Amino acid sequence: MTTGFAADAPRTTRIAIVDRTSLLSQALQVALQNRPEFEVVWASDSLQESLRHLESDVPSVLLVDVEIGQGIFQFLQRIRKSYPGVRVLILTTNACDAFVQRALHMEIPGYVLKDERLEMLVAAVQQIASGKPAYSPRIKKKIRFDGADSTPIVESRLAKVL
Repeated sequence: MTTGFAADAPRTTRIAIVDRTSLLSQALQVALQNRPEFEVVWASDSLQESLRHLESDVPSVLLVDVEIGQGIFQFLQRIRKSYPGVRVLILTTNACDAFVQRALHMEIPGYVLKDERLEMLVAAVQQIASGKPAYSPRIKKKIRFDGADSTPIVESRLAKVL
């Protein structure tokens, strides 16, 4: 039943993009902005500029390329500490076990590879926004859930051999 109140309106997921590649960042903005459930509030190609944006405009989901430069994991720690309501989704070409493990250790809820289809990214953003984790299929294959608390860890190839 619709009451006419704003609460009845579909919730918009506010997205910010932190990516070193301007062309990809602009393409993502257009692709995501064309979906009624998303609003891209800003995009940046540097960590420092992103921090300035965050001071005045906090998104609900932050898409971040871990290859943007040195200091990325310190940046992510700062985001987790200073903006605990922001859900981070790593969007990158880097499927390196060490990067994935570090992201999992920091409790980053999403890790999607840039070679995925747009539909996969859209689904991942929706999952992250609703509080659920989202991983590319290639990343999921690297993860196993350990213990009663279902902590995700990377199962390296070396550990499988041993």
